[in-house]
Parts: sequence; structure tokens; C-alpha cells
Amino acid sequence: MFSALKRDGVPLYKLAHRGISVEIPERSVDIHSVDLKEFTPPHFVIHVRCGSGTYIRTLIHDIGKKLNTASHCFELARLKQGPFSIEDALPEDQWTKNNLMDAVKKWEHLLQGGEIEQPRSIEKGQNSPGV
Repeated sequence: MFSALKRDGVPLYKLAHRGISVEIPERSVDIHSVDLKEFTPPHFVIHVRCGSGTYIRTLIHDIGKKLNTASHCFELARLKQGPFSIEDALPEDQWTKNNLMDAVKKWEHLLQGGEIEQPRSIEKGQNSPGV
């Protein structure tokens, strides 16, 4: 399995790159909805609303197993994370200092409300938070 999950402190994708296969125990995840958006056999497009910790590639694999066939995730895009959605994203060709500052100001209320951890200034020689 190609995953950031770890076995004995080593990410599974690193083990997979070394050709080491590891059996992962099943775990529960929250799938709120699965909507079929397109179906042109053998390809399909789904939108999934799920809880954190859900591996969509694993979901696709499980769908294939349930249908007694092979399955492969050709493309994967995160459309929403918490209050942020792809519709709110600033296209790269619009990345200017003023546009970026406006985008940050749009979400400033989340920083003040404590929903998102405040960015911290890191001085030379200091570790970043969580390190």
C-alpha cells in the first residue's frame, strides 16, 4: 500500500518503494456521501464527502473488490477541507502581493476565532512548531 500511514515508524509508501508488502489492519472511517458524477464504462467519476483520515485510493480499491474487478484511481483532487473549498482558491496566475493579502484577509476571522492555529514567526535556529 502506498500510504503515509506508518509501520514501526516507517511510512508505508517507503516500504512499498522497497518492495516490502505490509498488511494493514482495517479501521473505521466516516463516509458521509458518495455521488456518482460520470459513468463511461469502464471509467467513473465520484465525489466523496468523508471524515479525516480517509484514504480515497483505498476506497476505490475496496469498490473494485466489491464489484469483483480491478480498480485504479486515475485522478484525485481535494475539493474542500474544513471551511476552504476549491472555489475559494486563488488561481496561480493571480498570485500578486495584493491578491494574496486580500485572500488572507478574507479568512482572517478564522484566525481570530481560534479555528485555525495562528502562524508563528520562526527565527533563525528555532524549530518549527510540532518538530
